[in-house]
Formats: sequence, structure tokens, C-alpha cells
Amino acid sequence: MCFAMLIMAMTVQAQKEVYTLSDWNLKDWDAQKGELSLDVSEYKLNFNHPLPYADMQAEWRVRADLKCGTLGTEQVFVCKEGKASHLIGRNSLNGDISLGYDNTNHQFFVEVTDKNEEAHRLCCGSAVQADRWYTVEAVAKYDAKHDRTVLTLNVDGETATLTYPGKALRHNASLWNIGHGYPGGFPNALQVRKGAIRHLEISGKPLPRVDGQNPLFTDTFTADPAFTVVGNTVYAYVGEDKAGVGGWFNMPGWLCYSSTDMIHWKAHGTVLRPDAFYSFYSITVILISMSSIGRSPRAVAVC
Repeated sequence: MCFAMLIMAMTVQAQKEVYTLSDWNLKDWDAQKGELSLDVSEYKLNFNHPLPYADMQAEWRVRADLKCGTLGTEQVFVCKEGKASHLIGRNSLNGDISLGYDNTNHQFFVEVTDKNEEAHRLCCGSAVQADRWYTVEAVAKYDAKHDRTVLTLNVDGETATLTYPGKALRHNASLWNIGHGYPGGFPNALQVRKGAIRHLEISGKPLPRVDGQNPLFTDTFTADPAFTVVGNTVYAYVGEDKAGVGGWFNMPGWLCYSSTDMIHWKAHGTVLRPDAFYSFYSITVILISMSSIGRSPRAVAVC
């Protein structure tokens, strides 16, 4: 019996411990001072970089030195953009994470969007003064026992906390932006004006992995799974993708995994490579014998 499963057979990539301004490859960055001037500008870190995919469900931290040049408008210095509207059925009004200046309270703030698409804002510190540097750090830690997250904001040694429901951060791929709030791409009132940022650090931690969770396989990047059941065993045949982040279609072969409980999986390695096809366009049907895992099952590949 053959069947298809709506499971994305991808891997969890090891995350870099800390991301900094250097990850943006900025042309306008003053490397000698270590700071980036911001004046109605935005610097996006696109999907060719690992950070937009980083799993920070258990914990995240954003720290930076911030300087406001003007204080008349709300300004966002660092933003992880919100979930795309087609994924939540409506437009997302807030970024997943925003770190900036609140012109109503005259304080720095952090704002987080929770699992229910509700925004939570936390302000802290003394009244912000123009053209002065402040060290601002936001840390969120998930409490699995109570399914809630504790958010702490520290501004030059003063701290404030709040809690919000669900994990520390939704696990969805979205762009990170410096100097501009969500949504990016066009002028709005959330742009930093005559300000600057330095010593940016972004880090996070995933939740402990549970056997059988999606993605199923984490030893390598995989894609386009097909499944076959023989007796009480299910075999997953997947393409192995060697392309780096942002790359496309570097697939040297097909791998096989098997399971008897759909939770624990055994890797059988590569079972087919492209060079097995004498002529990809001329051969119609190839019978593949999976001898490395016994004489069953047999799969038919149609070209």
C-alpha cells in the first residue's frame, strides 16, 4: 500500500549562538566605531541567512545599545517581522518581536506577538534623552509547565517583566529588520530618525526535541517524502538536499528511513543516486531493489 503524507521532511539546522550586526554585511556600517547610523532607513536580513529560520521557541534574547536622535515619533530599532497573512487567515498587525522607543511613555520598549496573535508591550527605564546611548536587553523564557513565557526588559540596569501565553516565540520564518518596524518595505511612523545602533546581539534556543515531532528527520536536509507500507513497517523515501540556506536543488541522491511506530525512525542511508539513471529523459520506468534493507519493499520510479 502506498500513501502520501502532508509532512515536510526537513531537518533542524544547528543554530549559531549569537547573531550580530556583522551578519547583515552592511555597507553603511562604521566598523571603526562599531555602530550603524539610522535615519529613515531599513536593513533587512533576507531568507538567504539562517537567522530568519532560527527556532527560538524556548528562549530568545535581543540586546543592543540604542540612540535616539529625535523623540517625537515611535521608533523601532530591531524587528522580527510578523507571520504572513496567508498563514493566519488575516493580516498580522504586529511584528513577532519589536525593540524600540515609545514616544507616549518616553521609554524604550519591547513588544511580542503571542500564539493568539495578541501583542504585549513592556516599557522600562527613565525618560529617554536624545543623542544619548542606552543599553537595552530583552529576554524571553518559556515556562512549559504553565504554557506561558516570562519577558524581561532591562534598560541601563532598570528592569520590568510581564508574562504572555504560549512559547517564547512562534516558530515561523520571517525577516529581521534594523531601523524599521513591521511591516517593512515602505515608509511608516516606526522608522528610526537620526538615531544609531551598536553592539547588537540576537540569540535563542529551541525546545527539547521529542521523537516523532515534525520535522521527522534531523540528520540531514530532506524534502519531497514518499511513503510505502510493507507489513507493519513504513518506509520513507526522501530527497537529500545539500543546498545551503537560500540555495536551491543540490540533491545528490535519495535516502530511506523506516519505522514500525511512526515515532522512532531508522536511517538506511542513500538508496539511489542520479547516476543510476542511464538517461533521465529516455528511460521510462526503473525498478529499484532496496537490497540494503532487505528484499522488501520494491519501489517504482517513473521518469
